[in-house]
Amino acid sequence: MTNLKRGEELTLEITQAAWGGKGLAKHESGRVVFVPGALPGQTVTAKVTRVKKRHADAKLLRVEARADYEIETNFQETPGGPYLRVPYATQLEWKQTQVTELLRRVAGVDITPVLRAVVPSPQIHFARNKMEYSFGPNAAGGPALGSKVRGQFWCVEGLAKPSGMFDEQLETLLPGLLEQCLGVAPTVYDQRTHEGVWRQLVVRKSFAKDELLVCVVTSSQGGELALGPLVEWLQAELGPRLAGVLHQVSDDVSDSASKYTSRDTLWGRDTLVEAINGLEFQLSVDSFFQTNPLAAERLYEQVVRLAGIPAGGLGLDLCCGTGTIAQLLAAGQPDARVIGVEIVPSAVQDAEANAQRNGLTNVEFAVGDVRPWLKNFLDGGDDRPTVDVVTLDPPRSGVSPKVLRRLIEVAPPTLVYVSCNPGSLAADLQQLLESGYRLTDFVLVDQFPHTHHVECVARLELSP
Repeated sequence: MTNLKRGEELTLEITQAAWGGKGLAKHESGRVVFVPGALPGQTVTAKVTRVKKRHADAKLLRVEARADYEIETNFQETPGGPYLRVPYATQLEWKQTQVTELLRRVAGVDITPVLRAVVPSPQIHFARNKMEYSFGPNAAGGPALGSKVRGQFWCVEGLAKPSGMFDEQLETLLPGLLEQCLGVAPTVYDQRTHEGVWRQLVVRKSFAKDELLVCVVTSSQGGELALGPLVEWLQAELGPRLAGVLHQVSDDVSDSASKYTSRDTLWGRDTLVEAINGLEFQLSVDSFFQTNPLAAERLYEQVVRLAGIPAGGLGLDLCCGTGTIAQLLAAGQPDARVIGVEIVPSAVQDAEANAQRNGLTNVEFAVGDVRPWLKNFLDGGDDRPTVDVVTLDPPRSGVSPKVLRRLIEVAPPTLVYVSCNPGSLAADLQQLLESGYRLTDFVLVDQFPHTHHVECVARLELSP
């Protein structure tokens, strides 16, 4: 038996797709080797990064031979679209298989009898409504604007043509935009040395209005930047599609566009309006919102249908974010009452403003952590209202067991759990099923074409 060593280069035959966007290969040592970004049927060269007792992880270095099902593409391949060469129907098959196997293995649940639909994205290219591009050095040391190279925190691969993920016109303009930025300040930010001016380009799109909101992120090392020519260039290139241009300054050591010391509106507006299922939502450049709004409409149709909130009933929307689900529930049943709970105050402010914009008077929002909020609700004793439906759309990490215990004490007859992470959903489902709930419906909605990600919607009923 051959031992594996960290740093060793291997030639591997990828045999199947594993959860997390990884290709799986069997090594002669008896270990399974996981290679992120590799596809079944490919022969690849990979470098071992970690060795465990039963498996190893490896970094994809190059593809030696393509799988026979792979398709040609005119788009530039990026780490954000690893399945770009995979036929879309095959992508959906992989996602269904991987979610089914994961839930069976982790939660002991077979979703096959209750799987009602695998809903495809209405649009498989240019479907995203937000993208964060990185400035930085490329492999040759020159300036670049595009995506970080897989597995490297500092190296940027310039986007020379559209990736097929975000707006086609905007991505076509990126090489010219880089030139304009370098004309203002000649250095891009290097994550290794924390030196340089240009850091990120964040762009949000409204599909409803066909508008773009552009935010450039710089360090303070450039001093006062003369950004007027850049704004004029964007106006000339994007015309009426340009809703606004923002400038954000950040010296944070992390590569996060959400951490900044100042933000100014250079021109136009600082918000967009998006429409979902007949309701309008005002969004800033960093508002939380579903990434693929056309697929989100299909997702929310499933959630509202499965929730089935009755007339005169009470629904709770926990981890409600900007309140999209809560508002759609309220709009779908005007005779019901809906309460959304969210820990982020700015998200609740957005939710309240959007509910007012949409003329909804039967929905309200509360700022707070879900667990203490549920405790206060339970402390109402016999005077508290009866909850008919709970919708839960937590972060990727899921919710804590303590939150689930509080929710189980509330004992809603119907619970609709929305999750973008089947791994955390599996753990939470296990606790709910052990507490008297049964799984009645399961739906997959693909909001993330060309990636391994998929949205899950699970409906549970409390057993009598």
